[in-house]
Amino acid sequence: MSTWWTWSNIVEKTKFIWFHQRHSPRLKTQ
Repeated sequence: MSTWWTWSNIVEKTKFIWFHQRHSPRLKTQ
């Protein structure tokens, strides 16, 4: 049961980072 929780956590973090990357001109430069 710990596996699905970890997966959900990773997905949520990835979503957060991806969202920030899309709205961050600094990261787009790189």
